[in-house]
Amino acid sequence: MTTTPTAKIFIVDDMPANIGVLNNFLNSKGFTVLIAQDGESALGKIERAQPDLVLLDIMMEGMDGFETCRRLKANPATVDIPVIFTTALSDTLDKVQGLELGAVDYITKPFQQEEVLARINVHIKLHLLQKQLEFKNSQLTRAMRLKDEFLANISHELRTPLNAMLGAAEILHEQIYGDLNDKQVYHLKMIEDSGQHLLEIISDLLDLAQLEADRLNLELSSVILQNLAEELLDEFTPYAQQKKQSLLYSFEATCFSIYGDFNRIKQIISNLLNNAIKFTPEAGRIQLAICDTEHDDFLKFSVTDNGPGIPSDQVASLFEAFVQLDGSLSRLYEGTGLGLPLVEKLTRLHGGWVNVKTEEGKGACFEVFLPIEHLKSADTVVANGKNESQVL
Repeated sequence: MTTTPTAKIFIVDDMPANIGVLNNFLNSKGFTVLIAQDGESALGKIERAQPDLVLLDIMMEGMDGFETCRRLKANPATVDIPVIFTTALSDTLDKVQGLELGAVDYITKPFQQEEVLARINVHIKLHLLQKQLEFKNSQLTRAMRLKDEFLANISHELRTPLNAMLGAAEILHEQIYGDLNDKQVYHLKMIEDSGQHLLEIISDLLDLAQLEADRLNLELSSVILQNLAEELLDEFTPYAQQKKQSLLYSFEATCFSIYGDFNRIKQIISNLLNNAIKFTPEAGRIQLAICDTEHDDFLKFSVTDNGPGIPSDQVASLFEAFVQLDGSLSRLYEGTGLGLPLVEKLTRLHGGWVNVKTEEGKGACFEVFLPIEHLKSADTVVANGKNESQVL
C-alpha cells in the first residue's frame, strides 16, 4: 500500500492501548504522529499543529468526539482539516450524526491496519487535491481580475489617440485647409470608417471588461420608449436602406417608460439591430417591436429578421465573449463576438433576461425582457407609433 510520508496525523483518543496501536503502525509507515488524550486539549493542539488529518475517537470521557468535531468545524483555523472517526459503534445513526458534523469517514474498532492505511491515504490525497484546486482557483480569479483591469486600462489608452486621429480626419474631410480630389476623399473616408470601427471594438472591450469586473454603473432614470425608438430608427434606417432592407417598427405596449439607463438600453437594442442588418440578406425584412408580456412587471423588446438563422448547436454559445458563428459566416461578416455577450450582460444588469428563437434558414428573433416603470405623467405622453406598424 502506498503511503503519504511526511503527512501529519493527529490521534485523539483517551485509551492508551488504542493510541499505542495506531502510533506504532503509522510511524512504521512514515507518518508523523501527534497525540491528545481528550477533546478539550486536542482543540488547541490541532489548531497549532495544523495536521493533514485527525483520527478522532467518539467515546471519550468529558468532551466526546462529536462535540470535539463540531468545535473543530466551527473554527476557521481547523474547519478544512479532514476528520475520520474511530469507533466501536456500528449504529447507523451515530455514523450519520458524525458525517453531518463534518467528518469525512469512519474506521471501526478493532482496527484493520490495511483499512486504516487505505482510508487515511485516500482522504489525505483528497485534502491535498482540494487545497491545490483552491490555490488554482485563486490564481485564476487573480488572472481574470488582472485581465479585466488590463483591458479597461488599455482601452482607455487606445481611445485617446484614436479620437485624435478621427478628429483630424473629420477636419480634413470638411476641407478647411483646402480642397480634396476624389481619390483623397475616398481614402479619407476609408480612414474614418476604419477608425470608427476600431473605436467601436475598443468601446465594446472596455464595456465588457467593466461588466466582468463589476465596475460598470448604470445611470438610472425613466426611459421614454418613444424617444428611444425614434433614436434607434433614425440611426439604423440608413444602414438598412443601403441593403434595400425593410425596417419595420411596432409599439404595442400599455406603458410609456421603463426604469433603466437610456444609453445602455439603446446599446442593447443597437447591437441586436446591427446584427440583424448585418446577417439579413439584401431586400430582407427586420422588425423592432416593443410590447407587453405575460409578466406584469416586464416589457419586451424584440428584434426579428429573416436572415440565415442560427444552427441549433451554436445557440448555447451565442452569449460567450469572443465566440462567433461558424467559419463560413464569420468569413462573410466582420465581428468580434462581443455584441451579444454585452447584450446579455447589460440586460442582466438591468434585472432582465434575453430569449432567442431561431431556426436555421428561417431567421432569428431576439427578445429582451426589461423591468417596467410607469411615468406618473404617462397620460400626457404621446406615443405616435402605438398599436401601429410602419415600414421605413
